Amino acid sequence: MATFVDISILQNFSSIFTPWFTLLVIIIFFILFAVRMFGVSSETITAEITKKSAIVTWILILTAVILLFSLGSGFGQKTLEQGQANGTTVSVATNATTVPTDTGSFSQNLYNTLYHPKVLGLLLIMLTVVIAMLFLTDADKL
Repeated sequence: MATFVDISILQNFSSIFTPWFTLLVIIIFFILFAVRMFGVSSETITAEITKKSAIVTWILILTAVILLFSLGSGFGQKTLEQGQANGTTVSVATNATTVPTDTGSFSQNLYNTLYHPKVLGLLLIMLTVVIAMLFLTDADKL
């Protein structure tokens, strides 16, 4: 059985992804233009990009973030509606007063999840670990 994607989902995905990715490419172009304007040769720029540097890593991370937000915008609400129609809900009883994440709006559920205190604490711990790993693995920064 073949599954077809609704064209409005693809239009929503491309309407989010295309301008942000284009903006990323334009910013990279102007950065390279400014560097070349100050007299850096193209061989030096190519050497910096191809050696083990964080430039390519950051470009890939930003592209992945744009892709994830675009996928969430395109497929999020439709997937939420299909999941509510086909699935069962599970409730966990706690004493904490938190905002529910089982509303009918995908963006509201995402907002409530991302700003939950446990998620924010996890992000803070992960950020601390990443910074510690950067300082521990690179001897030139110390």
